[in-house]
Amino acid sequence: MAWPRSHSEVLAAGGEGTRAYGAELGRFPSANGTTVVEVDRPDRKARRDNGKSDYVDAYAAATAVLSCRAQGTPKSRNGIAEAIRAALR
Repeated sequence: MAWPRSHSEVLAAGGEGTRAYGAELGRFPSANGTTVVEVDRPDRKARRDNGKSDYVDAYAAATAVLSCRAQGTPKSRNGIAEAIRAALR
C-alpha cells in the first residue's frame, strides 16, 4: 500500500475477481483501511471494439469505482462458510 499512497491519497481500490480468484488481493487493501470494490469485467462488445489493453481496462475500472458504477462487495471469507470450508479440508 506504500506505493499507491506515495502518489496520492487512496480513496478506494477496485478489481475484478475479488469475490473468487482475486479474493486475497482484495483482502490486503481492506485490512489496511482501504475500501475495496468489485469491478465487473468490461463487456465483450467493448473489448471487441477496443481490443485487450491492461491500461484501458485499469482506467475503466478506476472510473467505475470513482463514479460509483461499481458497487460490488468482495467476499471477506471469514464467516461461517469459511469455517465450514476449513473444517472439510
